[in-house]
Order: sequence, then C-alpha cells, then structure tokens
Amino acid sequence: PCAENECGHHRSEADASMVRNCESLWYATAAIVRSAPAVYATTVSYAFALLLLTHWPQVPEIATGGSLLPLDKIIHWVLYAGLGFLLSFANRVGTSRPRPPWLALLAATAVFAAADELTQTLTGRSPEILDWVADLAGAAAGLGLGRLVARAIDRQLDLIGGVPLVSGDRSQ
Repeated sequence: PCAENECGHHRSEADASMVRNCESLWYATAAIVRSAPAVYATTVSYAFALLLLTHWPQVPEIATGGSLLPLDKIIHWVLYAGLGFLLSFANRVGTSRPRPPWLALLAATAVFAAADELTQTLTGRSPEILDWVADLAGAAAGLGLGRLVARAIDRQLDLIGGVPLVSGDRSQ
C-alpha cells in the first residue's frame, strides 16, 4: 500500500517508516542537546578535563616531523575547538535568560585560555603565547561549528514540526 505525501506523490509504507524513524532520531537528538543540565555538565566536565590535560606536569616531547605547524599547537587547537563547540550549545539551551553574543563567548574563552597558560607554571610547565593563539583559533572554530550544527538541528526540527533548540531569535 502507498501513502500520499504533502506534495501529492505516492510513497511506500517502507519509505513512510524510514521517514518516521528519521524523525524519531531528530527528536531524540534534540532532546539530548536541549537538556540544559546535561549540556552544562558536559561543558564544565570537558573544561575541567582540558585543564587537567594542559597542566599535566611531565608531558613527553612530541616529534613534529618537520611540519609547518607543530603537533602541540594542533592539539591545543583541537582541545579548544571542542570547548568552543560545547560552549556554543550551552549558549543555545534554555530560553528564559538572554544569551551572550558570540564575541562575548570568544572573549571569555580567551580569558580562560590565558589563565590556563599562565597557571601552567605551577606544575613546572611553561606558558607559550602560540599555545594561547592556537587555543583561541580552535575556540573560534568550535563556536562557529557549534552554531552551524545547532542551526541545522533547528531547521530539521522545523521541517518535521518539532520544537527548535531555542525559540525566537536564532541569530546567536
């Protein structure tokens, strides 16, 4: 048997079942990323783990193989991209409070990264300005990617009639 979709085209029950399964996946994804306590706890846990990793007293030297960008800078970029991504989602959940703009999140991350670098002397490591630059570049990339993913989820939920991650203005 075939069902008629909103465009007047026929689709099989298997197609309709696949669409329902896809919609269920989107609803489940939205429920996870909409859960403010879960998003906040994940973000704080990630930031704490990041601080532990960057303050580990004896880190073995990483051979870069003569690459243009040292591997430790890539690691800093990736770690802070993850933090930026999580901050982007933490900024989008909940609608009862005003959300800080993207640049405010980037500035807060810059302060966090600077404090991270400067406190490394407490564990016998040395702060490096290029580590901070890599941290900031990664955070900016993560914040941007998080915004794009959240908007994509919102658009998909709009298509299937779900509730977006945030209501009202989605420019953040």
